Amino acid sequence: MLISFYEEFPTKRNLEKLKLIKFPTKLYLGAHSLDEFKKLKKSIKSKHVKEIAYWPLLKKKEGYWFSPFTQRKALKRTIGEIEHTKIPIMWDAELPTHPNPLLYITQLPFFFSNKKLINNFIKKHKKVYVAEYFFVNKPLESLYKFLNLSFKDRKNTHPMIMAYSSMHDFGEYIMNRELTKCKEEYGNKFIIAYGVLATGAQGTEKTISIKLLKRDLDLAKKHRLREVVLFRLGGLNKKYTKLLEKYQ
Repeated sequence: MLISFYEEFPTKRNLEKLKLIKFPTKLYLGAHSLDEFKKLKKSIKSKHVKEIAYWPLLKKKEGYWFSPFTQRKALKRTIGEIEHTKIPIMWDAELPTHPNPLLYITQLPFFFSNKKLINNFIKKHKKVYVAEYFFVNKPLESLYKFLNLSFKDRKNTHPMIMAYSSMHDFGEYIMNRELTKCKEEYGNKFIIAYGVLATGAQGTEKTISIKLLKRDLDLAKKHRLREVVLFRLGGLNKKYTKLLEKYQ
C-alpha cells in the first residue's frame, strides 16, 4: 500500500520531513503558480519520492479551492497555465465557504461558464487527482456532480476522498461501507485521504491520534487500497512514521 502526502505549505521546514520517510511515496505539492511548483519540485532530492503532482492553490479572495464559484479570472489563469502540460494535477474540488463566501454572490453570473471551463479541463487533461468531499448521503452525490465537486465517473480522474477522522469521525461502520462502495465502483483509481497530521488553511483542524490513524489504515489495508494519502507532510513525526512503516 502506497502512502503518499499532501503538502499545502511547502516551506523548507515542512519539506525537510521527507527525511523521515524511508519507503516509496508520492507528494501532492501545493503552489500558487506553475513556475513556483517547478522550482519546488526541482529542490526535492529524496529518492523515495516517486511522483510529484501539482496542487494549484489560489488566494483566499479568489476562492482558494476550485468550484464554479471560484473567481473566474483566477480560474482562467490557473487552467491556462496547466491545460497543455502533462504534469499530474491534484484538483482540490471544494466550495469557497471558508475562504470567501462572498464569491457565492459575485461569481453566480459566471456559474455555468465556470462549469464549462472546469469540465473541459478535467475531460482533456491526461492525469487528474481530484480531492473530493467524503460522501455519506447518497442524494448529495448528484448535487456534488452538478457543482463540479465530484468527477469520479471520468476515465482520466483518480478520486481522492477526504475522510479526515480527526475533524469528523464517521465511525468504523460508515467508513467501511464507503470504502467498500468506492473500491467496487472505481477499483485501483480510488484513493482515500486520511488525517490530519497538521493544520491546513483553516488553522483550527484537530490532528489525528495514532490510535485513530491506525484504525483508518487498517481499513485501507482490509480493502486492499493501492494508495492512501495523508494530510499533510509537515505534521509527520517519528510516532507517525513508526506507524506508517508497519504498512510497508
